[in-house]
Amino acid sequence: MLAILTIIALRQDWKIAALLTWAFFLEGTADTLNAGPNFALHITDQNLVGAMGWLILTIYVPALVVTEIALGIHLVRRALNSRKATANQ
Repeated sequence: MLAILTIIALRQDWKIAALLTWAFFLEGTADTLNAGPNFALHITDQNLVGAMGWLILTIYVPALVVTEIALGIHLVRRALNSRKATANQ
C-alpha cells in the first residue's frame, strides 16, 4: 500500500511525495535487511527450501539490496541538490 501511495503521490506531484518516498525506501530496506538473513539463518533442512527458495536467496535478495542502495544514493543526492538550490536563492 505504501508503494502504491508513493507512486500516486509522485505522479500527482503531492507536497508529501518526498516524505512518502523516504518512508517507502526506509521501510523496504529495513524489511529486506531483516528478512533475507533471517530466512537464510533459519534453514534447518535444505530440502524444504527448494529451488525457488535458493533462487530468491541468491538472486532476488542481492538484486533488491543493490536496487535499494541505488535508490538511497539517488534520494540523498536529490536532497542535497535541493538544499543547495534553496541556499542559493
